[in-house]
Formats: sequence, structure tokens, C-alpha cells
Amino acid sequence: MPFSALTSSLRLRRQRGIATLFMTLAALFLITIATLFAKKTAVFELLNSANQYRYTQALAAAQGGLDFAMAWLGTNGNPNASPYTLPAGGAGAVWVADASRPPFNERNSTSITLAPLGNPSYAVTVVLWRHDTRPRLVEIVATAAGEASATVRQMVDVNALGFFTPSLPSLVVKGCVSNVTGTPSISGPMLLDNGAIPAATCFDQGHFTTTDPATFGPFPLPSGSAPSAAGGAWQMLFGDMSRGDMLQLAKAQPGGQTGGPIYYFSNTPGYPSTDAPNNWTQSLGTDTAPVILIFDSPTMDNCPKVTGGTIIYGIVYCRIGLDMQGWGGTHIYGTLATDTNVTKFTANAVLNPLGNAGLPTAYPVNPVISEVPGTWRDF
Repeated sequence: MPFSALTSSLRLRRQRGIATLFMTLAALFLITIATLFAKKTAVFELLNSANQYRYTQALAAAQGGLDFAMAWLGTNGNPNASPYTLPAGGAGAVWVADASRPPFNERNSTSITLAPLGNPSYAVTVVLWRHDTRPRLVEIVATAAGEASATVRQMVDVNALGFFTPSLPSLVVKGCVSNVTGTPSISGPMLLDNGAIPAATCFDQGHFTTTDPATFGPFPLPSGSAPSAAGGAWQMLFGDMSRGDMLQLAKAQPGGQTGGPIYYFSNTPGYPSTDAPNNWTQSLGTDTAPVILIFDSPTMDNCPKVTGGTIIYGIVYCRIGLDMQGWGGTHIYGTLATDTNVTKFTANAVLNPLGNAGLPTAYPVNPVISEVPGTWRDF
């Protein structure tokens, strides 16, 4: 091979080697950059995953605080069980005025105390905010703080009821009492809303044995209640508590609508379990644990005969149709109330106030806490 050809061949091979080396170095450089980038991404993902894990723990702890607050609100042992309608700063109220979060312009005076939650532990603080014009509407704000922090919010409707039988008359009638026979006895005040009917003809005392004269006129309203078109004995007893709210309270009881301490018989077609029997013979309540027995139907004479020596402690309410013929031996410690006339008040029925010395003056029923749909927030 000529010398010049050999030289050209060696030069070509050298050029190819340099190109290969350059490409190898370039590939190695790119691989190194890709490796460093992948490592950085992996570290970032690891840190992000750890942060997300810690936030998830904090969020779970905050949700636990919210759940605890809802359970706490639903017991009558908390200091909010009765003063939902008291103005902020009022006697017995646990709310203070705070206009920093309108329209929730009333704040619970102290936050709910919880033990640390989670592992590692998170300190959880729960604050209640109440709507200033709709006191049943409460927003729960739960905040968890630890390796991360999270806040959750939930609006709830607090349906609370406390009834006060010792302060009520023994007999409350929106209407008149007529056709009295037998020897019924009433110990305590009587109140009749007689409308335009003269008092002398609205109450046939007959053979009543009474200790107090009957009072005639419109019923007084509980403190803070606005006059209602329905009004009557119901509003005097339960204030602004609607029949629907009372029914929901009854349904939320462990024993259901007729399981007590609220016994709500609505005589709803298709629901025999809520129909009152023709004769009521079950004794209910005690002097320290009275009940609310409601016979409520707008379309029929629905009050059964309470007979057989039955003893009831608490409130017996009848919406319409209170015919008392056959109420033999009935004894009610508390209040018999009706939004209808009372006819044939007969036999030896006895009404006594539930106001014995040493008894409590208020009987709270566990509130029902309902989440307001669409109000849960984690921001």
C-alpha cells in the first residue's frame, strides 16, 4: 500500500476515534445530568410525600377535634346545652361578642379542651362561633398543630330543648272546659285562653276540687319567644320549638320517636308505631325524670283515654279532641295542656304541679346536632 494511502487511513481512524470519544463523553455527561436530576426529583418527591403525610395526620387530628365537638354539643352535660337563645354576655350565656367573623359574631368564651391526638401528637383547639341572628347555627373551627398544621370548619344546626314543668300551670287549655262530672281534682294554677267567650261560661267548675282559681286570657310567652300565628298551648310550653323540630328530637332518641323521654305520637298514616292507642295505660316518668307525652294530629280527634290508674310525671300535650270521659284514676304530676276544648272532665282524675321542694327546675333533653350540607371546609 502506498505510503500516502496508509497515512490517510490512519488519519481517518483517528478522527473516528475522537468522534466516538466525544459522543461517549457527551452521553456520559447527559447520563450524569439525568441521574442528578432524577436524584433531585426523588429527594423532592420524598420531602413532598413526607410533608403530605404530616399534613394528612394534622388534618385527621383536626377532623377528630371537629367530631369530638359535635359529640360534645350533642350531650346535655356541656355548658351550651341550654343557652343557645341567650344573647351574648347574658346571664348564663357562654358566648361573648366578637365581630371578627361576621355573621358569626358570637364566640364561645372558652375553647373545647382535647387531649393531644395522633402519633406524633397534635395539639387540637376547637372554637365555636354562633350566628348572631340565628343562634341555632353554630360553626365549629378545629385546628391541629404539631409537625404540620391543619384547620377544618363545619356549620351545624343545634336543636336544643329544655322544658320547665315546675313553672307551668297544672292545666293549660286553649279553649273552654265543659260538662264536668265526677270528682276531678286540680292542685295548682289553671290557665285558659278563652278568646271572646265570657269566663263565667268558659269554665264549668262542676264538681272540681281546686286549690287555685282559673286564670283567663291569652297565654304568656316564654322569654325571648316572638308571637306565633299558631301560638296556643304549644308555644307556651315549648317556645319557638316547632312541631317538626320536636319530632326530630324524638326520632333522634336512642329508643326512637316513642322511646322517651319524649313520646311523640303523630298518628301519621302508614306508620302504625306512631299511632296512639285508644286507651293509654302506661305510667311514665318520675319526679326527678319527667317526660313529654305528645298526642299530635291536625286532622283527627287523637287523644286517647288515659285510664287504669295511670301515673305520669311531666307534660301531657293534646293537639285536638280532648274528651276526658273514661279518664278514671289518672294522676298527672306536671301539666296537662291542650290546644282544644276539654269536654267531659270526669271521674277522679288528679292534676298536681311538679314543683316539690328540692326538685330541679329545668329538665334538658339532649340536643340534636345536624351538619349543614356543603359547609365543611379545610381552608
